[in-house]
This record gives sequence, structure tokens and C-alpha cells, in this order.
Amino acid sequence: MIAVNVLLIIIWAIIIPSLTGYLALVLTGRKKEFVFSESLMFGFVIFCAVFYLLAFPMIRMKLPFSYVKNCWITLILILFGVSLFIFCKNKMPEELLIRIKGINIKALNKENTVLWSVAAMIIISQTLLLTFFMHMDTDDSRFIAEGMEAFEKNTMLMHNPITGEFTGEPVGEMIKDMSCPFPVFYALLACLFKLHPAVVAHTVLPLLLIPLSYVVFYNAMRFLIGEDRKSLALSLIFLSLIYYFYYGTKASTGYILLEIIWQGRSVAAVIMLPVAWYMMLHFILDEKITPGHYILLVLTGLMASLLSGMGAVLFAFFVFGHIPAIIIKRRSVKQAFFALIALVPSFISMLNYADKLFNG
Repeated sequence: MIAVNVLLIIIWAIIIPSLTGYLALVLTGRKKEFVFSESLMFGFVIFCAVFYLLAFPMIRMKLPFSYVKNCWITLILILFGVSLFIFCKNKMPEELLIRIKGINIKALNKENTVLWSVAAMIIISQTLLLTFFMHMDTDDSRFIAEGMEAFEKNTMLMHNPITGEFTGEPVGEMIKDMSCPFPVFYALLACLFKLHPAVVAHTVLPLLLIPLSYVVFYNAMRFLIGEDRKSLALSLIFLSLIYYFYYGTKASTGYILLEIIWQGRSVAAVIMLPVAWYMMLHFILDEKITPGHYILLVLTGLMASLLSGMGAVLFAFFVFGHIPAIIIKRRSVKQAFFALIALVPSFISMLNYADKLFNG
């Protein structure tokens, strides 16, 4: 990678999603807040959801990949522009400057500084472990090849990923990716970063997604325990150590995060489900549920559908399992009902996935 590629990664993977994700705070009635970690998390959710909404029908219409790419870039830039306008209108840049100027380095708690340094070093070491060392997984013979097809040939799931033969439609296991086209997302990122899809998947995505997983858990823990910096640092340290040493099976979280994080099912397990958990915490504990809560729930479900068929199933069951808690806490069947309505797109995706999987 050269400086241009690094700059593009910073722009498309950090700046644009973090500001686009500010819309999530606006939707939930917190337009006067800007929490970078939360905005970045929801920015990624929006990126995935918009891509799925475009790719799902266009693959079935056998349209060129460039249609998905251009429409996605256009929509994301529109959302980014709207979010930036609201961000500036609410005078958030001035607020951020005040926060930065108010930081007193000398007054920082030394114990907290040490704990946060330890947490940061462990997370960075895990990120670099997969970013700079190669790991091979047999599923990549399909996933990376499908991303390369879109990138090189401007078609989506029209060539056999093993033989390169033109099939004109998805065949075999490609049928599953027709409903969960995350491999095609590699091609989009490759275009944005000006890199090869294999480099994006095996080098860039670990660099981005491993820290993002911790960002999601940080947001959830921050919501539960507040601004107790010591407890937040300790929670990340304990979590990172569990990931480092929990390799019991190939289904363990340590293996998923630190070996195959670029695969959709892995993103579903260590990013999407924690986001769903974070959303359910808000549904149960927030003082007021806004329409924005339901919109974000729908977007998270669309993200799950993009990542994998099992991800969509787990998301639906995960949300459904929290419905009794919403009813008991809110004492409102209405809010629980609307939460279930927000699952409709996920159920449509699951039914389509099952139909393609079993009836091909």
C-alpha cells in the first residue's frame, strides 16, 4: 500500500462512516451529542445496510457491479452530506474543540492511563497479528474469487469461482451468496481503496474490523457502566485476553476474530450480534423509544442479511428473545410489537435464503 491507499482508507473507513453514523444519534434524539465510537459503529451498519438494499435486487436482475458501486457511493455521499449539514448546524465542531481544549493531560489518573495503555497494546497486537501474517481458509476459494469477479469483470455471481467458467447465474454454493452478497462487498471496498480484493480482505479488513469489534463492545459496556474509565479499560482487557486464549474450536470467538474476521459469518458473530445487543439494551433501558430506534433495528437486520444467512437467523432470534424483557420493562405490548415489525426485512431475507439454499 502507498500513501494514496492509506489516505483513501482513512477517508472511506473512518471519516465518512463516523460522520454518517451521526445520523443514528440524531434519529434517537441525541443530536447534541457526538460519540465518535458510536457514530463509527453505526456508520458501518449504514454502509452494510445500504449495500444490501442495492445488491440484493441488482444481483437478481443480473446488472453490472458498477451499478451497485455507483448507486452506493451516491447514496452514501448524500447521507454523509446530510449528516455533515446537521452536524455543523448543531454546532458540534465547536463543541468538539471545547472538549479537546478542556483535556488536562497532567490531571489524568495514572492508574487509568496504565490500564488503557495495556488494553490498547493488546488490541493493537491482535490487529497487527492478522494484518501482517497470512492465514488461509478454504472458503476463501469462493469468497475472494466472487469479489474478484465483480472487481475484474464487472459482473456479480455470473462466473464459477473455482473454474472461472461463465455460468450466467449463481450455481452451487454461489446460490447462498446471492442472498448474502458480502463477498461482493469486497469488490466495493477494493474500488474505494484502489486495492485488490484479496488485499482488502486479508490485510485491510483485519486492520479495520478487529478494532471495530472492540469499539462495539466498548459502546455496550459504556452504556451499562457509564463513564467509569477504570472499569471500561478492565472490561476491554479481560475481553481481549479471552479472545487471545479461547481457541477451543473453529467456532470459538478467538478463532473467528483473530483468524477469519474478513468473512461475513465472522463479522456477524463479533460485530453484528454485539450491535444487536447494544440496540436491545437501548430498547430496554432508554427512557423513551423513538422511531429512530426501530429504523436502526431494521438497518442492523439488513446488515445481518448481507453478512450471512445464519447471521440473519441469529439476529432475528436474538431480538425475539429480548421481546419479553421489553414488555416487562416497558409494560407496553405496542413497543414490543413494533420491534417485531422491524424484523420483517430480516424474515424476508431468511425465507429467500432458505428457498435458494434448498430449492436452488
